[in-house]
Amino acid sequence: MTKHIITRYSSLSTILRLGSFSLSTRYSALITFMFLLLFLPVFSWAADGVIQLPRTGQTTCYGADGKVISCSGTGQDGDIQAGVAWPIPRFVDNGDGTVTDRLTGLMWIKGDTEEMTWQAALDYVKRLNTGSHTDWRLPNVEELRSLVDYSQTNPSLPPGHPFTNVVASYYWSSTTYAFYSGYAWYVNFYFGSGGGDGGDKSLSSYVRAVRGGQCVPLGDSVICLPKTGQTKCYDTAGAEFSCAGTGQDGDIQAGVVWPSPRFTDHGDGTVTDKLTGLMWIIDEAGEMTWQAALDYVKTLNTGGHTDWRLPNVEELRSLVGYTQANPSLPPGHPFTNVETSGYWSSTTYAYRTGYAWYVSFGSGGVYGYNGGVGDGNKSNGTYTYVRAVRGGQVDDNSNTTTTASPGNTTTTTMPPCPTKTALGEQARELQPLRAFRDGVMKRSNQGREYAELYYRNALEISSLLEAHPKLKGESQRLILKLLPTVQALLAQKDGKIDAGNVTQATALLDNLSALGSPSLRADLVQLKKEMQSGSIFDEFHISVAGGKK
Repeated sequence: MTKHIITRYSSLSTILRLGSFSLSTRYSALITFMFLLLFLPVFSWAADGVIQLPRTGQTTCYGADGKVISCSGTGQDGDIQAGVAWPIPRFVDNGDGTVTDRLTGLMWIKGDTEEMTWQAALDYVKRLNTGSHTDWRLPNVEELRSLVDYSQTNPSLPPGHPFTNVVASYYWSSTTYAFYSGYAWYVNFYFGSGGGDGGDKSLSSYVRAVRGGQCVPLGDSVICLPKTGQTKCYDTAGAEFSCAGTGQDGDIQAGVVWPSPRFTDHGDGTVTDKLTGLMWIIDEAGEMTWQAALDYVKTLNTGGHTDWRLPNVEELRSLVGYTQANPSLPPGHPFTNVETSGYWSSTTYAYRTGYAWYVSFGSGGVYGYNGGVGDGNKSNGTYTYVRAVRGGQVDDNSNTTTTASPGNTTTTTMPPCPTKTALGEQARELQPLRAFRDGVMKRSNQGREYAELYYRNALEISSLLEAHPKLKGESQRLILKLLPTVQALLAQKDGKIDAGNVTQATALLDNLSALGSPSLRADLVQLKKEMQSGSIFDEFHISVAGGKK
């Protein structure tokens, strides 16, 4: 009979259930898990922000002419891929007309409604609160935008999404447009744009109701969404009135509270946003084309920090405060010489790849193309400015990465990634491994310790793989065999590892020990001891079912 490990990922822990194994077989099976830990992609833990930003979904790079180019060294979003990897699968169809987004923990109505005015939309979601769930609401702009995949158009939703009757058009949020309170923010799911001027509340758009999502530690989400900052409510004509019972953003105020104060000025021309942990240049760098902006930020990487980059659209948008306009930044922000026109992101506009996303800090709008001056055309630098960023969670796509926390910054040169060495630079199999890393490993103190062990040895492991093609090939084959287990774990289903994989993993790790340095051997021995002693069982909530004692 094939012996196997059953794995399941719950909202609080990773549970490995070992079948009817003797203690020696159980130990060998855990060696396979150890191999998986050692071959997770290299990354830097996210900064000490209150929230973490997700990836945009973009993995391809484009020139100013819109043609696909190699990502390596471009500094584009598809090169850096900053942010938390999306879980795989991204969505769970609950079978009752609702869908749960495992990235944010939000539950959505699966189908769409007819078009209606903003007030009608607010009234409509209230009528949903008569069944098993009584907290349906119109999503705020942060919640609604969290569904956008910036690599897609028509609709701009992640591939394989389970939503039905999707209309690639405008959808209402519950957030009033601060520049003119007779308008409300919407998202256009054809392009993914946010409507630079909001939408007239008296006109009609579509509705997708949401519920849940209040982030708690180790809850049913990979990331937490912040509040928009909006605390007041307005009627269709734009007049302020009482929020109680309206269902507007100012009434519900869903999301994580901003730190107070929001920013830390380091006194050296940089500022850290304590909400996201990102560090920003405090001053803007002037008007320039998109490529000039990408080149400009590279010139900053000659001093104490070597990971300045052009922010992706999620990072740039994270600075928007939806309480005010001109500028649409949080009250009390420390930025100087703020322009109220567009600022470049590193994210290409998927609908027209000769254009790039930018954020207007006059309105807070997110644009890819609007047909006007500073319209997102990569070759047009008029009225489009630059603000560089660093820190956050960045994978091994770049050679350096930085953890920035209030009052403390650390720049680390990242070693080559053994997984990419084994699988290849652009291997699609890297994504579920990153999702496992972000959704499971990072939630545990022990997991972080294993990651540090990995960092210490990643360069040596990569070098051994390159120097020994047979070892590299065997590692590649085993990683591919283990992927179904990782994917099953991420999908909260059972997965199996047969005895042959256990034997192969044990042999590979023994070979790494035999070929490696004394420090690598010592780390592998220590990890084996922890597994044998049971400490890894406690940390990862591993239980043993029916094993021989």
